[in-house]
Amino acid sequence: MDRTVMREIVQNTLKSWAEFLPVSAQLQNVLVFDTDRDHYVFSRVGWEDGQHVNRIVIHLAIQDEKIWVHTDNTETGVVTDLIERGMTPDAIVMAFRPAWRRELSLASD
Repeated sequence: MDRTVMREIVQNTLKSWAEFLPVSAQLQNVLVFDTDRDHYVFSRVGWEDGQHVNRIVIHLAIQDEKIWVHTDNTETGVVTDLIERGMTPDAIVMAFRPAWRRELSLASD
């Protein structure tokens, strides 16, 4: 798949998540898109219950013509959204899993 199309899929997916999760007066959704190095992050920053929060919700990268999921702290999983937007399962790598478990990740999750 063309890298430009992959970037659009990743960016649109993260934008959807940022719109979906509620914000408050003290907690903001933040999107960081590094298109030079192809890293894309959705995080939540602010204050919650008297504690400072800087939580990465999703971190994706494009590498070797695949989308690498470095962090996925969502309940339903970002992979489903990526597939619905046109990515094939074999073009998604569960980077937070050990290499020997990555192929099994999608089938077992």
